[in-house]
Amino acid sequence: MLNKLESLKKRYEELGAFLGSPDAMNDRKVWQESLKEHSALEEIVTVFDKYKAACAERDELDAMLHESDGDMRAMIHEEVAALEVQYFVAVHALEVGGDVQAVVGPPVPQSGIQRQGLHA
Repeated sequence: MLNKLESLKKRYEELGAFLGSPDAMNDRKVWQESLKEHSALEEIVTVFDKYKAACAERDELDAMLHESDGDMRAMIHEEVAALEVQYFVAVHALEVGGDVQAVVGPPVPQSGIQRQGLHA
């Protein structure tokens, strides 16, 4: 699933770069399709970024846990518990949440943007 999410994030970023380019409006149909696809991926990418941030912060806290004294360990354990909630909310959203279902379902349809040098 993570590979699929990384692929969707890459596609989102490619679409964003294309939509921000001066040539984006040359073909109105391609621009509209690209804008629609970019919008459809936005929620998935946002949740995936939150998931990755929570994982990274958890790793940092785990490293700190081994280097800390008793009082600091208690605070770190509280932070880890809060991060685990964020992690499970993100995972749940990625697995069963509304439009995010595209992550585990069929791939998001590709617009004509490939003709502009971007790849799905």
